[in-house]
Amino acid sequence: MKKITDYLQNDPGHYDLSNDCTESAEYQAKTGYDKYFIYRSPKPEGKEVYPIAVSVIEKNFKLYGHIGDPDSESSLLQNIYSLLWPEIKKQKKEYMVNKSEWIYSDTMMSVQTTLNSYIGRKMPEVIKKYGVKRISNKMCIELYESDSAFRKLLDESEDLAHFINVYHTLGNYIPVSFGFNITRSGFCGSYDYWDLTLIKIKEYYDARIAQSGYGEFLVIPELKIMELLHCDREVVCCCRWLNSFEGWEDFINRNFLQDFVDADNQPIPLCEGHSWDCPQVQNFTEFFKNSWKCIEKRSDRMIKMLKKKTSI
Repeated sequence: MKKITDYLQNDPGHYDLSNDCTESAEYQAKTGYDKYFIYRSPKPEGKEVYPIAVSVIEKNFKLYGHIGDPDSESSLLQNIYSLLWPEIKKQKKEYMVNKSEWIYSDTMMSVQTTLNSYIGRKMPEVIKKYGVKRISNKMCIELYESDSAFRKLLDESEDLAHFINVYHTLGNYIPVSFGFNITRSGFCGSYDYWDLTLIKIKEYYDARIAQSGYGEFLVIPELKIMELLHCDREVVCCCRWLNSFEGWEDFINRNFLQDFVDADNQPIPLCEGHSWDCPQVQNFTEFFKNSWKCIEKRSDRMIKMLKKKTSI
């Protein structure tokens, strides 16, 4: 595990937090798509519809071993959370900390969800080739290994490559309440986007204001969180987390999310037409570019605060 001081003194804005989840120097030396698809390789499961992917996954597991998810395995990320949000552990917020004192975490912008949609749009023939309904992680691993057209498509998008490179950097992580990480994403990750997440969180705070004024009960605030979490049971934990902030503006500022909202504090869509009612990304170039820019700007804000707190 890196110490925060070491992290801050060695190009923190580009540090890949998945490096803190493995002892494999070979993995840590990898970059770009090669590294991404190694990270995305799950533990081998045997034969299935993607035989090439299976052999690649088995090879990666032998070469690099288990590569952990920073949300659940990076001690460096946990130490950063504890420094930037000390109230989480000091106040023993059980809806944000589990029994082993681990702070629940969320990767804000998923690469794989949008990559699957991107490949489905650009290479619809592969769905027919494999006889499946949708693009998957393992299909992408197989295509990366065996299909030159797939690699060419990846190489055509500089913004996608940039997004891949900042995917595991600090600005793409946030401490959240129990169960929030998985439940907000919806079926097959359809809502796994933080611009959409922020829409519902703002609606929650707006509904709280309306509810407190002159007996107006136009919208029950908790209904917005039920929508956000797709009616999952973790609504109570999420509301307790959101209620620990003074309101929408405080939530944005304390979570370093200023670059995700406009001058009027409204959530900014990551691409044109992106909304809760239309979660499918339509303009991939715009989405990739806006995503990496927001992540980088948020990293800068968080690193600046870390340096202030550590006097570096």
